Amino acid sequence: MKNHNITIYGKSNTSGGLQVPMNGDLKKFMELWPGERFLIEIRVLPKNASKAIVSYYYRKIVPEFQKAYIETHGEHHTLDSIDEMLLKSYPPNYVEIPKEETGGFELKRIRSIHELSDSEASNYIGYLKRLAGSEFDRYIDDSTIREIIKN
Repeated sequence: MKNHNITIYGKSNTSGGLQVPMNGDLKKFMELWPGERFLIEIRVLPKNASKAIVSYYYRKIVPEFQKAYIETHGEHHTLDSIDEMLLKSYPPNYVEIPKEETGGFELKRIRSIHELSDSEASNYIGYLKRLAGSEFDRYIDDSTIREIIKN
């Protein structure tokens, strides 16, 4: 089955031109669809979440949920699968596009923590802390945040 979607990141150069890395993914995708029409959507991404917030997320939040799944459900998950589950649990991370032919919406993809602005990432982490409390009866302690961010 052929993939109908591709996401490629690029940026604009100082003169406003588009810079897209041509690593072969786009070329392979286009070769699957000769003679077809395409909709190309370009979005300006917010400034990425700060390294401190991303570090806190990966070094504190994700491992805490991994421990919670083991202790509460006896389920062992990789950190990567925990990250994916957490991202999917928060609806603002979903990127949806309208379906012109049938109406409604199609899930395009789920944004990662790296794509969120500082305020979006802070809201997401706040949501996860509430989720940890309500679903796992677990408090995520912030007292070690400075040490986590430094390392």
